[in-house]
Amino acid sequence: MPTDAELRARFRAERSGFEALRRAILVEPVLFEIRRDALVWTEPCEWKHGCQRWVDGRPTAAALARVGRMSERRAQTYLDGLDHLGALVVVRDARRDRVDFWMHVQGIVPSGASKSIVWSATPESDRALLVADTAEGPPSAHGHRVAPLDDEWRIELEWN
Repeated sequence: MPTDAELRARFRAERSGFEALRRAILVEPVLFEIRRDALVWTEPCEWKHGCQRWVDGRPTAAALARVGRMSERRAQTYLDGLDHLGALVVVRDARRDRVDFWMHVQGIVPSGASKSIVWSATPESDRALLVADTAEGPPSAHGHRVAPLDDEWRIELEWN
């Protein structure tokens, strides 16, 4: 798992890349999540938010363009950007006021850990969780720590 110092250095070196992908995903009309390890999309179904579908394996630009209803050039820009930043996933929330770049993931959904670089339009909502470094604090079976990065940017560690 990368240290906060390593993520801070990556962010300083590649901030323009993080900003570019953040701006892109915030205005993306169809997809809310773009991954390097799977093709993910949402289809209409009986659930009000739709049903998420995926195909494991690195998506091609053509496949991403098809499900995202975007140009292949735009799709390739996402894939190249994630590769360049070393991010596994870029995902935005439904309100479009938060974007997560998953930098490290281990385990599976019910049990595991993730470390992300996060942009939030409401960074004050994280104040109670702020620590100088996400490695600080007593060990526990599950948790969430947030370290300041810059302005509206944070480093988040979550585990369970």
